[in-house]
Formats: sequence, C-alpha cells, structure tokens
Amino acid sequence: MRLKTALFFACCAAIGVACAAPAPPPAQQAPSGQVQPRRGGVLHLPVSGTETNLNPYLAGGSTIPGTMFETLVAREVKPGNNWNEDQKLAPWLADRWERLDPNTYVFSLRKDVTWHDGRAFGAEDVVHSIEYLKGARGLAFSARAGNIASSQAVDQQTVRIVTSKPNPDFIRNDILQVRITQKQMASEGQNLETTAIATGPFKIKQFDRGTGWTVVRNDRYWMPDLPYLDGIAGHNIDRSAMLAAMASGKLDVMNVPDKPQLDTARALVPDSRFEKFYGANGYGLFFALDAPPYNDYRVRQAVNLGLDRQDMVVKGAFGDGIVNAPGVAGWVKSLAIPQEELLKLPGYNPTTKSQDAAQAKRLLAEAGYSGGLRTRLTFNGDATNARPIAEVTASQLKDLGIEVTLAPLDRASLAKVEQDESFEMHILTFGGGRGGLHERLHSQGALNKRGPYDPELDALLDKLMAEFDETETQNLTRRVQRRLYDRAYFLGAIERAIYTVYQPWVNDMLNNYGGFPIPFWAPPITWFDTDLMPEHRRGEKP
Repeated sequence: MRLKTALFFACCAAIGVACAAPAPPPAQQAPSGQVQPRRGGVLHLPVSGTETNLNPYLAGGSTIPGTMFETLVAREVKPGNNWNEDQKLAPWLADRWERLDPNTYVFSLRKDVTWHDGRAFGAEDVVHSIEYLKGARGLAFSARAGNIASSQAVDQQTVRIVTSKPNPDFIRNDILQVRITQKQMASEGQNLETTAIATGPFKIKQFDRGTGWTVVRNDRYWMPDLPYLDGIAGHNIDRSAMLAAMASGKLDVMNVPDKPQLDTARALVPDSRFEKFYGANGYGLFFALDAPPYNDYRVRQAVNLGLDRQDMVVKGAFGDGIVNAPGVAGWVKSLAIPQEELLKLPGYNPTTKSQDAAQAKRLLAEAGYSGGLRTRLTFNGDATNARPIAEVTASQLKDLGIEVTLAPLDRASLAKVEQDESFEMHILTFGGGRGGLHERLHSQGALNKRGPYDPELDALLDKLMAEFDETETQNLTRRVQRRLYDRAYFLGAIERAIYTVYQPWVNDMLNNYGGFPIPFWAPPITWFDTDLMPEHRRGEKP
C-alpha cells in the first residue's frame, strides 16, 4: 500500500503552497486469486536491547515507540521499497501543512484521531511535545527541537511552528522525528518512562528492560480496519540465538549482516524470503589535510587512483555491495552521483585500473615519495563494514609502495579522534545529509579542524544549506561530491549488502532497512498468511 500523494506534499511544502491530504488509505486488497490480508497473529521481533523505559524520545535505535507513538508526517513507504533512496514524505497526524516563509510552518491536524485512553488528539498535544523536547536534556531526540523558536496552538486543529533559522530539511529531519505525546497525561503527573498513552496502532501490554515487551492491537485506531495483527512481541535476544529462533519459528524476521550469514539463514529456513539493502553509512577515506603527506593533492589523488572499488566489493563485501560517491552513500538515488556516471571516473572505472596505478605512482614520485611512504589508517573497530574496507585498502595501497598500519578504535576513542580530527587517514562515515557535509567540510564547520579550507567548496555548501527546491538540492549535492572528488578531499569506498530474512507467512512488513528490523507502522499493514504458519503459532494471542 502506498500513500501516493507524498511527492505532491513534499513539493507543496517546499514552495509554501497549501497541501490537502487524501482520505486515510483503506485496508489493503489483494489482486484476484491471491490471498487476502488476514487478521490475527503476533509478530515476534528481535530488538537491540536499547529500550530502558517507555520514553519515546529516549533512543534512536529503539523499536517499541514506533508501534505506539505517531508523528505529524510520515515516510512514504510501501513493501519492498527502501525509503532512504528517495526520502519522500506523506501526511500523517497532520493532514496538511504549508510553509508561509522560510521560518514559519502551519500544520492542520486530523480530526478523527483519539488517544489510547479515548481522549481527543489536538494542537495542545503537539505544542506540549515540542516544549517537552526543548526543555529535555540527554534524550536522543532533544536536538530535533533545537531549531524551534516557538510553537503555538492556533486552534484545536492547527499548529504554527517558527524556526530559529531556515532549514530546508526541517520537515524531514526534525518534524518527522518528533513523536507526539499527550499533554493531559503529563498534567496528571504521569511520566513517559512508565506510562505510554499514544495515538498509534498498538498499545502497551508488558515491558521488561531485560527480556523485552509486548503491545496489543488498538481497537480505536483512526485508520479503518487496521492494524491486522493482534500484537507485537519484542525479544532481547543475542544474535547467536536468532538463527535457532528463526529455524524453530519463534521469530518472524531477523537481519543478517553479510552474504555468508544469509546463506546460513536460508539453509536453516529454506522457505524464507529475504530483502537486500545497503548500509546508510557513506563510508570513505578522509585525511589530515593540513599536514604531510595529505596536504599534497598529488598524494591524495594517488590514493584515490590506487583504490580498486570493485575488488573492494568482492573482498570486503562478499561480492555484494555498492560503490559510494564522495560524501554520499551510493544507493541514495535522489542525491548521489549516479553509479553509471561515477564508474566512469578515474579511480572508480574498473576498465582503467592499470592506467590508474601507473598515474598514481607518477604522482607519488612528483610529490617526493618515489620510495613510498608509511601511514596510519584509523577506523571504527566495532563496525561490521569498516574493518574489511580498511584491510582491503591497506592491501591495495601496498602495491603503490604505501605501507598502511591499521589502527582499529573502540567507541570512545573513535568519538574523540573524529571530534579532534587526530588522524592521518581515517575511514569516515557521512550519513547526516547536507548538515553533516557542512559541519565537517565547510571552512567554518563545527567539526572542521584541519581542512578542507576551500572557498569554492564553501560557496557550494552555503548554497546547499539554504536551498529548498528538491531539484536544485540534488544538483548542488552532486556538485559538492564532484568537488570532493576533483580535489580528492574525501574518497568514496563501498557499502556492504545487508539482508532482512522473513518467515514465509509474513507479508507487507514496512522495513526500516537498518541494523535491526524495526518496522514502520505508518500504515500498519503487516499481516500473516496463517495457512503457512506452524501449528503452535496459529491462534496465538499477545
């Protein structure tokens, strides 16, 4: 099922035109001859164990809040489509919105929404949620309200929000992340850590920070006939036990981080289905640009030419990966330089590797390193993808006479190294959109300690940060990538394929395409074909 008007809404919001929402999508209908969606069943998920209480703003990797709490806007999603590729939005608790000027937004709220306790949802709840986040400290989502100067309930169904400064990604990066909580609950002295009253398709039944949680169907849900499931159970389960749980039918879905583990999972559950997607990390090589040897463009370009990205996919991703553009993950189709264009560039082109290697050696000789050089490559030692990228990089650069010492970092050391830029060559991720590019690469960027200091790049980044038009945003983002490539400031590496494995009875799960399978529930259309379920799971209640 798809909310087909999301692109229309996104475009309207960008130009400040009022946007009207369609009626809520109906329950999904299967084509003639196919199994119709069925009611019932409990979806069993592995969860990351980050849920320490019920506060929906606590942890970004938490699974339970999305089953209960909703936002003003939602991702436009449908089964099998990776939202991250195009990042279109759709109306949700707000049925329309408009941007009156670069800082002012007005949201019109749905009139048919109630809280789990039967009270009506309204504008005061939205304002309460924003003000709660503005006053909170130490919560994962507090930053989402950091650019909000004021929020006002114009009337029961209308909210006006004014930002401190213009932000073209305000709806996508901030409003999309602000889960709405009930004002009345707070007024009565109940807290978000122990009480969950929300508007979403499921209600809390049981929560245990050690073992997991259970939610049950919300019979008052504002979307007719949904959800199909009776409940969801999240289990804090070690990865080593997930395969056994899938094989016995105790889990309905799990993620595996590479092709060999996918093969193992499919051997244990032969009739399972799977989806393939790529990580959202934007992995690549970054340099200390203010000191030898990497303050010399010729050395950086030699490294670029010495990398064989296709070989990196084979050896570092088990043959199943995608090449990253400089500064943007390669699979983000709406922003990244297209693969067919990227793979024509020197250093990326698989047909010119011998010429690239010869040119790399000439550049090193011109820079005074005809006898080679020694360097240190730091990376996140806990990341599944970073280590194989580092190992393949070291092997490939050895052919140029560059001896690479690998230096894996723990989480604390990694954070300090990236904040201080205390590295020579480092495997860095760019997953923060235009804001992440600006803070790391602009001369005045908060994280730019050692360069680049490039007026041409600064001008592009300044334009990008102020651009609301989606087509021009794409154009500017690709020009930034091309500048990073031309000056070899940041060298794109690869993303390894990740896989979500489903039991054969699971249908229409809206995948988040992340490290853990955290389904989207807007709309809550996941359902089970009970004919395919094991006997011990049929008729199960939460």
